[in-house]
Amino acid sequence: MTCEHKNTAVREKVFVNNTKHLERYCVDCGKHIKYEPQGGEYIFYVGRYKGKTLRYALREDYDYVYWCLENWNGKQQRALQSGMDNLANDLK
Repeated sequence: MTCEHKNTAVREKVFVNNTKHLERYCVDCGKHIKYEPQGGEYIFYVGRYKGKTLRYALREDYDYVYWCLENWNGKQQRALQSGMDNLANDLK
């Protein structure tokens, strides 16, 4: 019998760069389901601005951020794009 992940909870997870995220997981089997959106500013976890905010990276090296958007793929690219969208909405 496989777990249907009906009994879920959220816990804080701290990554190696000391960023904190809320992780939704299944209480019954312990499997990771997803990371919950937190509304905080995007923080680079790889690359030359690892551990720095998107706002900081844009001020320091606008071209690098756009290089990341064009060259990263999958979850990294989607997370950065989401961070850009959130920052743009905050500036409106």
